Amino acid sequence: MKVRQNPLKAVLLLLLLVIVATGCNKVTQIQAQPMDAAEAGADVVTVEIVDFKFEPSTITVAPGTRIVFVNHDSTPHNVVQGTASEVAKANHKPQFESPLLEKGDSWELVLDEVGEYDYACSVAGHYLMGMVGKIVVAEGAATDGGSDVALAAEAGHDAHHHGSVAAKGELPEGMSWTPEGLAVLEPFRVDGRVKEFAIDIQEVQHELIEGVEVTVWAFNGTLPGPLLKVTEGDLVRVHFTNTHHQPHTIHWHGIYVDQKYDGVPHTSLAVMPGETYVYEFEAARAGTFMYHCHVDSYRHIDMGMYGGIVIEPKGEKFWDQEYTLILDDWDSNIEPMALNYEPDHNHFIVNGKAFPAAPTLPIKVGEATLVRLINAGYNNYAMHLHGPHFEVVATDGHPLPMPYSKDTVDIAPGERYDIVIRPTKAGMYPFHAHNIQYVRNNGVYPGGIHLMFDIIDDEAGE
Repeated sequence: MKVRQNPLKAVLLLLLLVIVATGCNKVTQIQAQPMDAAEAGADVVTVEIVDFKFEPSTITVAPGTRIVFVNHDSTPHNVVQGTASEVAKANHKPQFESPLLEKGDSWELVLDEVGEYDYACSVAGHYLMGMVGKIVVAEGAATDGGSDVALAAEAGHDAHHHGSVAAKGELPEGMSWTPEGLAVLEPFRVDGRVKEFAIDIQEVQHELIEGVEVTVWAFNGTLPGPLLKVTEGDLVRVHFTNTHHQPHTIHWHGIYVDQKYDGVPHTSLAVMPGETYVYEFEAARAGTFMYHCHVDSYRHIDMGMYGGIVIEPKGEKFWDQEYTLILDDWDSNIEPMALNYEPDHNHFIVNGKAFPAAPTLPIKVGEATLVRLINAGYNNYAMHLHGPHFEVVATDGHPLPMPYSKDTVDIAPGERYDIVIRPTKAGMYPFHAHNIQYVRNNGVYPGGIHLMFDIIDDEAGE
């Protein structure tokens, strides 16, 4: 395998890819130097990455041909050996894999052994949008699709998270990421059944999708705010420090608390800038709940001031794994401090991200996966699952005496639904809002509230 990309990355890529190459007998050595015009001849085939497609998607080359991938999209992509179903698996070990290619980046591959090599883009499930291809290496094959290659100049790409701790890997001590993209806040003190948490506010920049950055009034700097997980019967104390320039509160949505802790300014109190207030409540009933600011509620919730609370049962769980998904809508053009706050929501998100930035989540055949759904937005979302149906087992934190089967459940603002998926066969299935206007990014389909469930059958090896 030969790799070509930015000169500044050459040394690191050289070291990394030499290690990879030594363990793979189907690819040749690595060269990370820029390619000059004299080298771009008949033995070079270029695959353009444009509009979420590899063009041409299938090429036939002779052994030793230099295959160069060039990304023209503003969205980052990669090139990973394997079929779409293979690259979706966490344990897949590809024979070749490119780094993340930003717009203008190029990457070069040389295959020396005869054979067929499927490949796909694994970034945010782009293979689901048709980003798959095939390289056929055959003795005596005439090189097709040859062209000159222009390598990108130094890019200096930003991470688009200026002033935010919401980028993966940047969480402070006491917080960690879930697979579905939520930050979990650990209690800073546990004393018997008492669990104590610390929450503040940070005004940060957050990226909904590539190139769309918004201002967020974020609990502990993340969108959504950090997930609180406690156990039925716990006494929960939340030390809330208002580090923002506006008054704020925390309302414990769906939890029966003493009125002074209810978080409504005119019936309890408002926490002014620089003040700390300690909220306290008993986690009396297991279920899925939410918290949010109740000052100037329309504006403050819309600015991202919400998060999830999971109260786990004392006894044994009937599910094998769980995910929490918080739905929301966003106006990427809104002025946060406008006197007349009238948002026109043009982006729709799951756990702070819109498709294709939303994660692909694995579930297993023969196991029960609990999905906790929370609607923190201002629209109803008719959440529909392709493939297996699901059981609705709880609503608004109340278990149902008689669960019922559905493939679509309509979730109003503030509602929570717990659903259980028990798949019987493998596959890659979408889970999305079936009012399709919410599966768009600023009017462009597909996007918005859409993610994928990767159903894996371990026994069948799929």
